[in-house]
Amino acid sequence: MRDVPKQLLERKDRPIGRAVVIHNGKVLLFHRRNGAYEYYVFPGGGIDPGETAERVAVRETLEETSCVVRALRIIYTHNNDRNTGQTFVLCEYVSGIPKLGKGTEEEANMQKENPDQFYEPRWYDVVELSKLKVYPIEILELMINDIKNNFADCPKTIFTKISELKQWE
Repeated sequence: MRDVPKQLLERKDRPIGRAVVIHNGKVLLFHRRNGAYEYYVFPGGGIDPGETAERVAVRETLEETSCVVRALRIIYTHNNDRNTGQTFVLCEYVSGIPKLGKGTEEEANMQKENPDQFYEPRWYDVVELSKLKVYPIEILELMINDIKNNFADCPKTIFTKISELKQWE
């Protein structure tokens, strides 16, 4: 597969919970550069046994972006043939200014001043979403349309084989 960061294809053997935080016409994304790959993802991480996607979305948003959010509802479930799907949770912004969380792997990598590693949580204009390399593309495409109607037609579930994930050109 071309142009997909390895860590997006070789996920851990557990599902992922991700937060979709939209506030004042902006969406909270995690901008990443890892070697030759530069892309954006929604804050999130692995769901541990006994944990819910909503809890993970709230916890990981705080850890990765220093922002406090409140889970509202699940809007997307993106399953795959490795049983390591992602659940996207619409969250309400409560407080905080996006910055790397203290003690995170991303913060440690940035402190090493490694030019191949870059991480930045930041607000991006919703109208600019289609211009950013946001993964997974399948969810981005749904979201661009669903934002317009405040996710009224959600939740939605999709299935994509790992080998068929859409790629950015």
